[in-house]
Amino acid sequence: MPQLENLHLEKRRYPRIATSIPMNLVADKRNVVAETINLSMSGVYCRVDRTFEVMTCLEVVLLVPDKGAPDDVKYVECEGIVVRNEKTKNGYHISLFFNEMAIDEMRKLADYLASHGASAD
Repeated sequence: MPQLENLHLEKRRYPRIATSIPMNLVADKRNVVAETINLSMSGVYCRVDRTFEVMTCLEVVLLVPDKGAPDDVKYVECEGIVVRNEKTKNGYHISLFFNEMAIDEMRKLADYLASHGASAD
């Protein structure tokens, strides 16, 4: 008989990793600082200090740590759409689906996720 913990199967195409990295969002020519909660090749769940309507299109810049010096970062730039918005006691948590990302940006993100145990396949 299967154990209860084995009954929950991951339905996402890409696994998410828990990670806290800074990111910038641009909406209506306004820059908003955010921080990731979890991240995958298809999207990000993050903390922000303002609300966004679901289906809002945002420019996204992730500041992904590089393998070099501790302060080195790679910028992963893409476009995302807000698919969830939750009010929290300290602001908001939003989920973004990455709807547009160049191949070079995908490679940078895939390298970061692979270095943290996630597969980009």
